Amino acid sequence: MLSFGSMEAQDMPRTRVVGSFWSAGEPLSFRELCERAVPPDTRLLVLDLDRTLHLGRNMGELLGWEINAYQAYGAAYLRDLEPQRTAGRFYLERTRPLAALRYLWSAVRVWGLPGLSYLLWGKVAARLGLVRRRSFLRFGPEPVQAVQRVPQYALFRQMASVPEPLVRELAARVWARYRQDLILEREDVAWLRERCPGIRIVLSSASPQQVVEAAGEALGIEEVIGSSLHRINGGRAKLEELRARYPGLLDAPGVTTVGMSDTGYGEDHSWVEAFTHLVDVNSSTGFPPIVSSASPLQALYSAHILTRAEKEARARGEQWLDPRRGRAGRRHGRELRASELEALLAPLRSAVERLARELELRQRQLADVLERAREELAAMDAALEHAAESFVVAQREHVRELRDRVEARLSAQRALARSARPVSEVAFAMAQALERSRLLLERRAHA
Repeated sequence: MLSFGSMEAQDMPRTRVVGSFWSAGEPLSFRELCERAVPPDTRLLVLDLDRTLHLGRNMGELLGWEINAYQAYGAAYLRDLEPQRTAGRFYLERTRPLAALRYLWSAVRVWGLPGLSYLLWGKVAARLGLVRRRSFLRFGPEPVQAVQRVPQYALFRQMASVPEPLVRELAARVWARYRQDLILEREDVAWLRERCPGIRIVLSSASPQQVVEAAGEALGIEEVIGSSLHRINGGRAKLEELRARYPGLLDAPGVTTVGMSDTGYGEDHSWVEAFTHLVDVNSSTGFPPIVSSASPLQALYSAHILTRAEKEARARGEQWLDPRRGRAGRRHGRELRASELEALLAPLRSAVERLARELELRQRQLADVLERAREELAAMDAALEHAAESFVVAQREHVRELRDRVEARLSAQRALARSARPVSEVAFAMAQALERSRLLLERRAHA
């Protein structure tokens, strides 16, 4: 969703169309993408993790399933079994039926309700308009982040039940198991640093900090930002943290910055407010081409990136592509410049402009109410942080307090969403219009 501050001149446009859009069409390598989408003078490159660095893999979710396997089968047995393990969330060991039953029960207990919630308000809502509209009214103007908090909190509670060193070991093991799905290598990161002198490469993800650190260590990326129980690094929180850490780079005039994400459910669409160049990779919901007039965004890029397995197949003379890509390998891309984009998006641009003005008006009308609700949420987060720290010191004594703090925080989030419903109604209409604008681009680029 676009974000708008106060506008002194009522006649000033609230929106504009980006300067260019390039779609790769056929899948290409990470280096080929960077040669096109990452200018040599880039000072900051921010990479998302889940489903961005791997094709279709969520490292945080996979860690949760790995913890279930550890609790059911034991650490020694899993280590011995690792060379034979294949990709996939579930692992049922038929030779150990009692342990397999423990594994299933643990998975249902930890992930049953959070999984059903995410299925309805995440996956189903992404495909059914009525459910999606209801998600905006239920969770607020940016429902994806609120919906994702439920499984994220479930994962952090699960992680707290095992020792910290073991969490890191399991995270590294999961990373290694899915290496064939990687779209970039440690050597690619080193090559990019040579190509772009002075570049800072950052991994920023909603996955747990331990998962992001495992990825950074494997790829040679020292600057990593992940989530903890009391601070989920998702949605706009990513931008807030990046702006705090890199004030001289992000949003600085004349500085080239690049963001790269799969933004699978639109969770990183707020990045259009901060970067000069954006790339959506292996994505089904790419960045919209209509942005706030204050946005620094100059160019959009879209590409399917070859995985390690696909590159190895091509090196053997095969043209194999992962079947998860669907029709990705049969499209032909092109570049659309400013004049063509303006003409193509003119009708939608008018609709988005009207919605932007209405959104700005409703945000002003509800500013005091929403600010008080956000202050209450901030207090909840502080209490949650205290409970989380106490939990680490004395787990058993503080389990109930930690659970209660999490439930209180989710309840406060729901109260904020109820207060924001007038804004959420316009935000839903805005999201639909922006998605239509992106769809127009895809159809023209692949015609």
